[in-house]
Amino acid sequence: MDLNGLLNEFIAELGPSAIDIYNEPGLQHELALFLRPRVVPEGYRFELERNSSHFQVQGLPKSEMDIVIYRPDRSEMHCIELKVPLQVAVPERMFQFCIDLAFLEGLRRKGFASGMAPMITNDSNFWQGTRTEALYGAFRCAEPCTGRVPALVRRKGLQEVELASRYRFTWNPLRDGWRYLLATV
Repeated sequence: MDLNGLLNEFIAELGPSAIDIYNEPGLQHELALFLRPRVVPEGYRFELERNSSHFQVQGLPKSEMDIVIYRPDRSEMHCIELKVPLQVAVPERMFQFCIDLAFLEGLRRKGFASGMAPMITNDSNFWQGTRTEALYGAFRCAEPCTGRVPALVRRKGLQEVELASRYRFTWNPLRDGWRYLLATV
């Protein structure tokens, strides 16, 4: 399955589309409506908000998968972690995106064929601003994001996450005031 191609097709439809982007669950359902008729006829199962323990995967930075697509015999499994931050806690959402990447890396190590992490936002603080240190540089200046990634603010739970791969975040125009990036794991 070409999950990257399917996500790019969906994102292309979002540009001029009448699909209203008002929150993450809403866009997750729009993505589900787009993907389901394309993958189920090909013999895949398609599920939302599935716990990774269903696939005997534990010990990762999180456990809930936003969207999982898999063959019934589990010979091929894919996961999508979607982020749609709208005018909220920019540093926290940057770090949550990195948690998603670490989670997808863990799923890949456990046998998943691919992991995709799209982020779609109208908050320009993700791609521009005066701060460029740490994670800000990865999101705003396309500096590599890899290795130990500390949280930018004090928080409950994880204070850092480890990324095995090297990511460069490239913001692409979507529509008036909106941009997206798409990370492949």
